[in-house]
Amino acid sequence: MGFRMIYDALTKSRLLQKTYKDIGEMNRECKKIFERSFDCLVQNKDKEALELSNEDKKINKYEVDIRNSILGYLAVNTAPDLNAALILTSVVIDHERIGDYCKIIAQLGLLYPAKLEGNEYMDIVNNMRDTIVEQFDLAHTAFETSDVEKAKNVIASYSGIKTLHDALVHKLNKEKEIEINKAIAYASLGIYLRRISAHLKNICTSVVKPFPEIGFEKKDF
Repeated sequence: MGFRMIYDALTKSRLLQKTYKDIGEMNRECKKIFERSFDCLVQNKDKEALELSNEDKKINKYEVDIRNSILGYLAVNTAPDLNAALILTSVVIDHERIGDYCKIIAQLGLLYPAKLEGNEYMDIVNNMRDTIVEQFDLAHTAFETSDVEKAKNVIASYSGIKTLHDALVHKLNKEKEIEINKAIAYASLGIYLRRISAHLKNICTSVVKPFPEIGFEKKDF
């Protein structure tokens, strides 16, 4: 093996390993912001909701740093793994979008100035929240260790999220007495939770599918 090949192998390993590590940290940061933003809305924590806009900037910083690492990897390698670079870029975008939705959830709490009390709507929303927290953990392990089974579990659990969201919308449509602002809060929250779960599913499809099919299932095309 010549020097250039040795250099390429070492550089590829160092840069891509750091990128995988940074994405894992990005996942953990997204999970933390998700849990905080959900609590801000449900428990009416306006001050903390305002602070979360700065937390979202951490996610953006991760994205910029990881993009720079990927560009560096592509620049210094004579035969870079383009598939890996594209997958990493896609996964980073999904995490950044999750951060955006978390911030929107916190902002929804500022628009709805009251705690969301326990009721049948909240039961559904809490089930969605608990499933997503589990998806974060599974997605982290699946991506970091290429664990196909954990990735498939996240992909499969998205169907449960869709079912819960459909049930929430169905109940809201039947409700005649609910206050309009509460209906908006529950309906909006359901949409944002479903989108966060969808992005976690997309991240996990990168473990089991080639780059062109990331985010899709066979029935989608």
